[in-house]
Amino acid sequence: MREHLVESYRQSYRRNGVELTQQQLERIVVADCELVDAAERAGELRGGGTPDPTPGPIRPNLIAQAEADNHKRLTLSEADRLATAIPVRPAVMHRNPMLVSERWGAACARIARIIEGVARASTFTAAVDGAELPTLARRYAEVWSYFLTRAKPPPVRGVDHNPFRGLSDRDASRKVMRLVEDICDASTGVLGSWYVK
Repeated sequence: MREHLVESYRQSYRRNGVELTQQQLERIVVADCELVDAAERAGELRGGGTPDPTPGPIRPNLIAQAEADNHKRLTLSEADRLATAIPVRPAVMHRNPMLVSERWGAACARIARIIEGVARASTFTAAVDGAELPTLARRYAEVWSYFLTRAKPPPVRGVDHNPFRGLSDRDASRKVMRLVEDICDASTGVLGSWYVK
């Protein structure tokens, strides 16, 4: 087993352009094995060690204290209560895409390629500028944003641009999949075919 690990480490380091002696590799392997053994003894590899039985300090309830000081009771509006009560985790986006369909798995892989290079930024435009295909990354971000905000009330005036507003979760999921596939189709001129039957 030791020889196998040493050879595995040698190949990994070679792939990264690093050449080490046999002694250096053995030292690294032994150190890594000791680290794993120590973690196993501490119970960290079995789902955690034994919890500390002493209770932590009790944190003051600042909201209750502020309510008492001001003789006021804080409440959420109905819209805010509903928005915070139900976590938005649509199955189409939060499970293995290959379990949805092979085509959807390919679409998710292509979207990952399109948005590769997107960074955190102060503005939406700056965030997508570094993407592999900024125009398509912007389209995807808009689709995803509309999808996430479909349950919010429509604007009081003007045109409601959200194509998901009023759709059931099932229909909204189908629509987002169709729009994502359209974005993938638009990328074929640069990145080639994204799905082959």
